Amino acid sequence: MTRRPAVSGLKPAAAGAFKFVLFPLFGYFVCFCVSTYPLITQFSSRFYGDEGDGMQNLWNIWHMRRAITSFTNPYFSSMIHYPEGTSLAAHTLSPVNAVFGVILESVLAPYQAYNLMIILAVVTNGLAAFFLARHFCRNYWPSILAGFIYAFSGFMMLHLRTHINLISLEWLPLLLLFWHKLLTRPRYATAGWTALFFILTFYSELYYAFYGGLLLLIFAMAVLLRRGAESFLTRRVLGPIGLFGVISAIAVGPFLFYLYQGASNGGFVDMHDPVNYSNSLLAFVIPGPANRWFYGLLKYGEGGGQGFVGLSVWGLILTGLLLRRGRKQKVNNNFSAGINDSGKDLPGGRIFIFWLLVMIVFLLLSLGPVLHIVNTKISLPMPYTLLEKLPLTNMGGVPERMMAVVILAAAMLCALSLTKIEKNIKRPKLALAAVFLVIAVEYLPFNSRHGNILQPPAYAYALRNLPPGAVFDYNDPYYRVEPPGKTLFAQMIHGHPIYGGYISRRPMTVARKDETIYYYFKDKSFEMLCYYGFRYVVAPAGTDISDARLDYADTSDKIFEFDTSSNRCRAPISVFGRP
Repeated sequence: MTRRPAVSGLKPAAAGAFKFVLFPLFGYFVCFCVSTYPLITQFSSRFYGDEGDGMQNLWNIWHMRRAITSFTNPYFSSMIHYPEGTSLAAHTLSPVNAVFGVILESVLAPYQAYNLMIILAVVTNGLAAFFLARHFCRNYWPSILAGFIYAFSGFMMLHLRTHINLISLEWLPLLLLFWHKLLTRPRYATAGWTALFFILTFYSELYYAFYGGLLLLIFAMAVLLRRGAESFLTRRVLGPIGLFGVISAIAVGPFLFYLYQGASNGGFVDMHDPVNYSNSLLAFVIPGPANRWFYGLLKYGEGGGQGFVGLSVWGLILTGLLLRRGRKQKVNNNFSAGINDSGKDLPGGRIFIFWLLVMIVFLLLSLGPVLHIVNTKISLPMPYTLLEKLPLTNMGGVPERMMAVVILAAAMLCALSLTKIEKNIKRPKLALAAVFLVIAVEYLPFNSRHGNILQPPAYAYALRNLPPGAVFDYNDPYYRVEPPGKTLFAQMIHGHPIYGGYISRRPMTVARKDETIYYYFKDKSFEMLCYYGFRYVVAPAGTDISDARLDYADTSDKIFEFDTSSNRCRAPISVFGRP
């Protein structure tokens, strides 16, 4: 008997591509347009980021293009924190996104390329979670729902306008999917794909690389407990897993060594305090518009909504848990569902319980080192304190970002629960539609989202037309209440090396040098800026600098230029020390 294609009029391969790739992508794109309206209508006119971390991510692309075209180390910049430059090892450079942005900017304007990256990140997040859910539950529509939950959770929507690195979560589900395949049916090709997705996760966001590493360990321990150590001590298993380890170590080892050197050589500043960036215990159940009110009460954290999973999601997970009581696990609920394995990968084959435990573990970790109930801190030993003892992990400092894994686990649990519900009711399609509707309504934002109209500072265009030379810009965000990305935005226009520059986690040595130079500006010892090699000074409109030429002035800023050929500017000094 000939099998019909899934979609009428298409060949089986094309029908499969439509059903399992194109249709989910289109569906998640429509959801993006609706949930973020009117952003889609502002694609060509506004910037989908803010003037802080959003602008920083746009600068990352600008910096990456310079590094590629000049064949220099992308993890070092001589264009910021002049005169010695700075390491970017601990900065959220997100090379995968930056390189992709460079490619897109060859055909699009910078802000349009960034906007497209935001859209693609959201819809591919949904697609990747759909693949992972279908791998475990073998059910199409519940997997579609899992992708929606993962892509449009409060966590994703909170970081949409600020952190493209944090919404680039598409690689993590694919890493877990292929890692599970590698553990259960070891193949050298699977090892290669697993290593690729680990590398993409690592160089997209270090937070997710760390979370991914924990999840790989948890998956391996679960399979090991079920199968026994002897089943792994064979060439058939150790060979592919060893290949994965070798490729991954070669790809990320040098960077980790470079980062460790930076941490050992004075460390970094501007890091987050994990106590102040933890979830509140109540955050998981404060729904809808109440999020804004609730987080307005808090004196810590990144913002409202990212800790909320969804009351409907909690209800669906609870229903799935209740339906499991007293029932035997079936093949499609096994940890090895759909891969023709022996089905002995978890104790009792309880994939639902496995994902539930994953969710609980990361939910507890997201509470940070100190338990918060609203603004009250309760002194209880918390699991996160154990992670702080691991090398380099104290550089993260934002436990609440572990909600990314909590949301992924919740999405998998919803897919499994809905699959179970379908088999226990008479009208499964009606139940599916009702669940979709309730979760979609709950996830819809209660305020419209608008992009930013880019307004570059006027002095940046004046600097662009001046001869090469380093710029001291008093707008540096570490010392003024300005949009943090203002100096970076200006640099993308004028192209001169600058004092300071808004990056995450500056090396301690760089921070001290910044303070020394800024001291002279505050002390109005402008000649010292000349000594340090600065040719231009961007100063407030009311500033006057003797023996410097005024090149530009408007109502808020002035540009002064030193005569760098004078003996005064060439006077020998001890670098970063007072003469």
